Amino acid sequence: MFSTINRRKKNENYEPILLFDIGSGSVAGAITLIFKDKPPQIIYSAREAISFGQGATEARLVAGKHAALNEVISRLRKDGLPVFAKYSRGHQNFDRAVCFLSSPWHFSRTSQVNLTKKGGFVLTEEKLKGLLRDEERKLENEISGGDEVGLKKTAKITDRRIQSSALNGYKVRQVIGRRCNEFSMSLFQSAVYDEIIEKINHSIQAGFHLENVEIHSFTVAFADAVKKIQPSSGSRILMDVTGQVTDIYIVRRGEIRDCVSIPFGRHTLIRSVAKKLNVPVSVAHSSLKIFLANKGDVKFRNEIEKEIIELREKWRTMFREAMNQVAEKALTPRDLFLTADEDTAMFFISILKMEKPALSHVVDDRFRIHNFGVEYMKGLCGFGGFKTQPDPFLAIGAFFESQTLRGIAVV
Repeated sequence: MFSTINRRKKNENYEPILLFDIGSGSVAGAITLIFKDKPPQIIYSAREAISFGQGATEARLVAGKHAALNEVISRLRKDGLPVFAKYSRGHQNFDRAVCFLSSPWHFSRTSQVNLTKKGGFVLTEEKLKGLLRDEERKLENEISGGDEVGLKKTAKITDRRIQSSALNGYKVRQVIGRRCNEFSMSLFQSAVYDEIIEKINHSIQAGFHLENVEIHSFTVAFADAVKKIQPSSGSRILMDVTGQVTDIYIVRRGEIRDCVSIPFGRHTLIRSVAKKLNVPVSVAHSSLKIFLANKGDVKFRNEIEKEIIELREKWRTMFREAMNQVAEKALTPRDLFLTADEDTAMFFISILKMEKPALSHVVDDRFRIHNFGVEYMKGLCGFGGFKTQPDPFLAIGAFFESQTLRGIAVV
């Protein structure tokens, strides 16, 4: 979120922050140390699942998110603060918290902004700010036109990034004060409903007495992390299947160009299995994990296999339609980076492997699927301390904040 954050550090070597990952499937929190000259370190983390059932509604999802966040805050206070006190020898406090939101808690879009004038013009700082304000209003009006999670419709911009800019068709970095006939820029923005921001702020401020709480979309952090891992290629597909929907982001030449959502994610999968087998969600979840791990007796596997095949075909069809929509604009990138929960990752990976021959829009047949697991976290973030497990979402958030603190834009 754009704000006047006091970045004064009480230790000249690192800054301690509270880091939160808020998705539609779970909420995580971490005590994170941001260093000047090395990757960030997470010394304590906690993750809490958002409870959901067969009759899940938008209101229940919001309530579940709020309850999970409060539980994570409680665990950070009870178990995390003693770890931090031991590490810092009791001489430091937290000045701020940083939260990364996945769908459906944020709305993101990429826009191409153009300004043309016969006879030319000088692009002043005020003109550029005016263009940015216009785009902010467009996104705020767009998100206010819907009510995805049943809350107030007013929203705030949390992320804004000028991905590239050009004068008279030529890409340039410095545009202020230069004369041209045409100015264009690629702009990525995210917005979050005010009521979501207020609830998050209230919980964190009540738990830690913090005034500075920053909100970001997970999308821009994910893009930065993958760029760090794979700097040689500027084009890739980013996919998150951990919640209610599947979010797909197409990065071309280092810019987030397309954002597509499929109304079928991890929660949809589990609820669909529960409905088809006529069992509670918890039983369906356990059965799905056993099946995807290639365990269970023949009778059990035969009972669930038919339902899994149908669901695979449903998601596969949706994915293919989404890719066809994207491919109308340009060739499909050959690298796909996936964030998925371990219990259901193989469901989606198996479909993607089947789809490789069908992705005729890929430059060649070397379509590669990267499951963003522990091996991809090296260089992004370190994990150590009491009951701290490597977590790709927290690693991505910590890396983003580390780059932001140093004034580095990766994408």
